[in-house]
Amino acid sequence: MNNNSTAIFTLGLKRAAAIFICTSFTFAQAQAQDAPADGNSQPNILFILSDDQGLDSSAQYPYSSDVPVTPVLDQIASAGVVFDNAWATPMCSTTRAAFLTGKHGVNSGLVTVPGTLDPSNEIVYEFLSAHPETANYAGAYIGKWHMGTAEINGEYPPVGHGISYFAGTFGNINTRQNAHYYDWPLIIDEPGVDTYEGRTDEYSTSKLTRLAEDWIEKQDTPWLLTLAYHAPHAPFQWPPDHMHSRGEHGEECGPRDCYLAMIEAMDFEIGNLIDKLSELGDLENTLIIMVGDNGSPQEQSDSVVFGSTGAKGSLYEGGIGVPFVVSGAGVTRRGERDQRMVNITDLYATIADVAGISLAGSINDSYSFAEYLNSAEGSFGRPYNYSEYAGNNVSGWVVRNDSHMLMHNDLADGAEILYRLNGMNFELVDDTQGNEALINELRQFGMQVRGEL
Repeated sequence: MNNNSTAIFTLGLKRAAAIFICTSFTFAQAQAQDAPADGNSQPNILFILSDDQGLDSSAQYPYSSDVPVTPVLDQIASAGVVFDNAWATPMCSTTRAAFLTGKHGVNSGLVTVPGTLDPSNEIVYEFLSAHPETANYAGAYIGKWHMGTAEINGEYPPVGHGISYFAGTFGNINTRQNAHYYDWPLIIDEPGVDTYEGRTDEYSTSKLTRLAEDWIEKQDTPWLLTLAYHAPHAPFQWPPDHMHSRGEHGEECGPRDCYLAMIEAMDFEIGNLIDKLSELGDLENTLIIMVGDNGSPQEQSDSVVFGSTGAKGSLYEGGIGVPFVVSGAGVTRRGERDQRMVNITDLYATIADVAGISLAGSINDSYSFAEYLNSAEGSFGRPYNYSEYAGNNVSGWVVRNDSHMLMHNDLADGAEILYRLNGMNFELVDDTQGNEALINELRQFGMQVRGEL
């Protein structure tokens, strides 16, 4: 803990008590259900995406002692599965595109930031709508989009991509645009309704949660909701004092303490959202997926964990390894950790699977890990993990198996280094010499993903 550990502990207990009185019993009761009550109902799917929250900034992972107090996320994790080997991409837009398309950037066309999602991709919302067994799903995307602003067939994205409701921002909350967490541009868009374009002075994390609650309350069919928070991405500003355990401060703040307070405020509002699901009778039939979009930014990361190079924007573990927690409807594993590899692209196939589409193996670059939610045994077909990026003085791709990671550096004429993975401390050990067969094996998978074989 940091120097405020006593205050955090005390205030954290108060916050935990307030949340658990409202949510722990209903959430635990919901988790006691191995499936929806009638055995046939399709689950609601709530995908929560935090922005710039890495493994070293998540209390659900044992890598740092300087972590936020997040009793709600702790409770979600204790009632479900925490994945220890989950990869996304090093940056926000590329991760969002990988989730929506089930494709790595080389195949979706979005490999850098800023980037635009090509509408020729069939995103997961469209995939559900196109299948009779899942066409009843309502869909919404609330929060940060950041995959282009150009109109598609006369519609703003994401509606132009086939999502029936959008509320949020097309890009970051950006102080250069005279915007911050307490004053930011809000767009609300849906087909057949005049688009709202205005500003709000409500704290971003709270406003996005209220919009999510309002949308959910109007649904009478199963739904898929992406709630893509701006937090804890810059600008770093103190949340309202009642939403975190880090004391009273001014609006502007310094590095990590404020950043962690923003994560705590997000946890506070996720607790309110869970309360709303319980009030509506939806909680026991909702699958909750919580993921970070990339590693912690360098100025906010715990450098003791990943060193000076392993943060957001890098292809090392600190840039692409992300918090990944799944709990709720249909999840029978309780408080378990899973060492098998998953990828942000895998959400596409997994969501389709749990919604009711029978998939034969994989689709695009996506493998369903639905069986992981009920069994610690076996493998669902992902033998390797893969990530890539082009930009920020980084250009290349990485592939890993259970023991090694191959890094292919396009900025060094395709030079490759094989690293031996070293568990908890993420130490990079060059294991290139004498391992040509393993290098070829990992390279082959990377080239297959990239269509180079």
